[in-house]
Amino acid sequence: ALEELEYCAEQGAPMVKIHPPTMDVDPSNRAFLPFYRLCRKRNIIVMVHTGMEHAADIVGLENCDPQKLVPALELGCTVVAAHAGYGGFYDREDFYPSFERLVQQYPSLYGDSSILGSMMRWRNIPRLLDHPLALSRMIFGTDYPFGSNALVFWNRLSPTTLLALCAERNIFERDLQLKRRLGFPVSHFRLGAELLGLASKG
Repeated sequence: ALEELEYCAEQGAPMVKIHPPTMDVDPSNRAFLPFYRLCRKRNIIVMVHTGMEHAADIVGLENCDPQKLVPALELGCTVVAAHAGYGGFYDREDFYPSFERLVQQYPSLYGDSSILGSMMRWRNIPRLLDHPLALSRMIFGTDYPFGSNALVFWNRLSPTTLLALCAERNIFERDLQLKRRLGFPVSHFRLGAELLGLASKG
């Protein structure tokens, strides 16, 4: 893995993604420390799936808590907790509170807003909007091909806005505009490019 990581870094790879519930790995396993150290040395972002997984077969959810990312954060890695630990309204597990707690301790921890606009994840956006620090660490993401659904936010949108969003056929544009209308700041849509070095922070 270290040799492969070095090779990918030489080819310009900016990020590596780990998906614990499908790969059956525990991100907090100390055997990964050399891997995290090399990610830090080569400035490679570590993205790890957190929260529920409903789109693929999984081995379990015990490694989906953002708390599992502490070893990488302690070593100084830039870490993206993909989905910020959240799940659907019907899921018994709720790992999002771990993300809220950890962003206060680690300035190099980020999340993303993938699939937040979907019908089953509606409860998470209000919680994010009520937590300015967590919101400031969220990277815009759509999780294509799962589209957003403005109807589930009917009580937060004007009728005119709701109709316009429902009429938008481009699912990327619909997701972006929905999050803008719900209160995500402009910085949310730039943060990913800034982390990847593709945009200035001005």
